[in-house]
Amino acid sequence: MWDFSWLLRHHPNGGFEQWDRTLDELMERGYDAIRFDAFPQFIGRADDGSVLDELRSEVEPGLPVSWGNQVTVTVRPREALLEFLGHCRSRGLHVAPSAWFLGHGSTRTKMISGADGFVRAWDDVLRLLDAHGLLRDVLYVDLLNEFPLWHDFAWLKDELGRAGSTAGAHVWQPGAELTAAQAETSRGFAREVIARLRTAWPALRFTTSLTYAERVPWREAAMDGFGVLDVHVWATHHPDCAKRTNYFEEVHPLRPDGRYAAAQAVLARWWRDERAAITAFLDAEIGATAGRARTLGIPAGNTEGWGPINWTERPDTDWSLVKEAGALGVSLARKHGFGFICTSNFTHPQFHTLWADVGWHREMTAEIRRK
Repeated sequence: MWDFSWLLRHHPNGGFEQWDRTLDELMERGYDAIRFDAFPQFIGRADDGSVLDELRSEVEPGLPVSWGNQVTVTVRPREALLEFLGHCRSRGLHVAPSAWFLGHGSTRTKMISGADGFVRAWDDVLRLLDAHGLLRDVLYVDLLNEFPLWHDFAWLKDELGRAGSTAGAHVWQPGAELTAAQAETSRGFAREVIARLRTAWPALRFTTSLTYAERVPWREAAMDGFGVLDVHVWATHHPDCAKRTNYFEEVHPLRPDGRYAAAQAVLARWWRDERAAITAFLDAEIGATAGRARTLGIPAGNTEGWGPINWTERPDTDWSLVKEAGALGVSLARKHGFGFICTSNFTHPQFHTLWADVGWHREMTAEIRRK
């Protein structure tokens, strides 16, 4: 999962400054596919017919950034997408275009409305790829990341609000919960856009990635027409994590003043003491994903997991837990027959310490491929 970092960190010292080199390093580590942000909110036409040639994404100095740009950048999404996918094509890498629909400092997401606007934006992206012979590398299309929770499609968030808002219902946080009307609104939207895009592009698989959330169960999402089932789950989703550790106070918010060393020590102790319970939790969630996918007759997988949800590169950050959880997640995903498997959601070059451990990546990807 390379989200929007592949483009917004395409600058000196960003990690993705040289796509050729980074993709070669990815393949050296044994990976063969990428889920990434295709930026339909920027590449697709807005309601007024306008197109965006260039985006200036400004950031507030001093704030820690794990994904996306940590400095102000100016990018050209359409040109960049074609160039980046050309590099992927030349290496035989497959891709899963996705969308977080973040504005990245612009108001563009407010200029696309309704199922019509959303379908039009994605259709424009797919037509662009088709015109350049790049659709054959697409494994599936993830229309909206971790639907209906973690996205910034302004129109849909407003619709959910009109359906009866609860605090934080459209961006995951502890306590977020959808009302019955909101849940039906989100399901109706997903059914419509997938049906329309499947009709327009029958050779492609469409989905919306999902995520574990105690009060917004992924099992209740509309999966009509899904081509794959991608459900994200982490050990820190275990209910006891919030009770027994201060991960959600000190680490998860990526606070610049977070007491990482102390928080990591508590989290590591919980991981050691409750390893059996954590394993059982992940096993059950992964098994549920596999079971639902079998019912639907589609491949199951996970492109984001398995230990902490948020982590960052700091002098006092230890990656041991991320690696151990990755090994556990890969093992359980293989056990349940997942068709696509991630090693962590930190397999990006900006996470220098983890990226540099080529041996660990190769061990994990070899395990994923093992017959």
